[in-house]
Amino acid sequence: MTNSLVVTLENDNFVQVQKIENGLPTGKRKLLTDDFLICMLGLMEDKELLSFLMTKDFIETIKTYMEDGEDDEIFNNIMQIVLDRVEKETELLENEPLYVELLIQLLEKVDIQKVKVGSMEKILESVFKKVEHLNDDVTIFQKLLLLLLEKGQVSSELKTPVISKILNVATKKALSTENQEELLLLLEAILEKADGKLVEKTLSKSNPDRVIYNGFMPKNIVYYAKTFSSEVVVIDVPKGRHNIKYHDVQYKDVGHPRLLFIFNVKEGRIRSIRIVAVKDKILSENTQLYRYPYSNVHDSGGVCWSYSQYHIDQLEKLQHIPYIFLSTPNNSHLSDNVRETYARFEKNDFDDEILRPMDLTFRQIV
Repeated sequence: MTNSLVVTLENDNFVQVQKIENGLPTGKRKLLTDDFLICMLGLMEDKELLSFLMTKDFIETIKTYMEDGEDDEIFNNIMQIVLDRVEKETELLENEPLYVELLIQLLEKVDIQKVKVGSMEKILESVFKKVEHLNDDVTIFQKLLLLLLEKGQVSSELKTPVISKILNVATKKALSTENQEELLLLLEAILEKADGKLVEKTLSKSNPDRVIYNGFMPKNIVYYAKTFSSEVVVIDVPKGRHNIKYHDVQYKDVGHPRLLFIFNVKEGRIRSIRIVAVKDKILSENTQLYRYPYSNVHDSGGVCWSYSQYHIDQLEKLQHIPYIFLSTPNNSHLSDNVRETYARFEKNDFDDEILRPMDLTFRQIV
């Protein structure tokens, strides 16, 4: 006796299944395509099914679904299925290269505080068991480890040996690889968790003669600070008189208080300018700051003025910006009685007593 099934795919999301016994049709049934596929998957051996589900296409499908989906309960259910699979098929999972990637996708989305610590330890054991013997890229394991550490789900008993294994393998890999992209990934993973002072000390050892800045400084610079990403430059414009323009009206020798222009420069561009007034002859961290008395400057000191066109490849170019700002035509924007104030101090020194305090010190603003 020979039995067989004839499956016919239809255009309306249904599948027709017909049973054949000894060449004769003995039964026919119509199923939804999804139900039919589930039945077929149920007939597969565990190893075959796992290999099938762990293909790259399915990982990408899960990733897309989890990025777009909003039902946390579904993600928790998927996580529970993975946990159950870890209990039964640990050996199979360890040999699947996409297993770690799947876990990362799940752990980024689900509430792992609801996962039992014992279950999480089994996941970690299944993932990190072979780390010591890895010869290829370990950055995917570092990503998983950092994710687990962030979410606080590594128990104290398991934490130290797991971290040690990862760092030992990462160190060996860093010493042997010439792949710059891989080295960058390793470095970024370490820098995320490393103490800032330790990073600076290590960098100074690797390149002790590295020049932080090489070039002339702007005239009248009173403060300079450089970080790895940007520079802060403060230029002092002494108390004096400047020719200004209010709309089309020219005012000559208008008294101005002592001003500080605070520049934030990043990648050769001015990212922000703040202008404040000061009364002190000698600046210190506790010097009280005052609002700019004319127009186009917010109460916070930020300017309402276009400066993105200036390319600052050398800091000395900043010395011209304050005088370009002061000579730009003014209006009544962000300040009252501007015209009257210009007229009052034309050919007169500015009266510092009318300055309005900002409730900020020099230290606070830089």
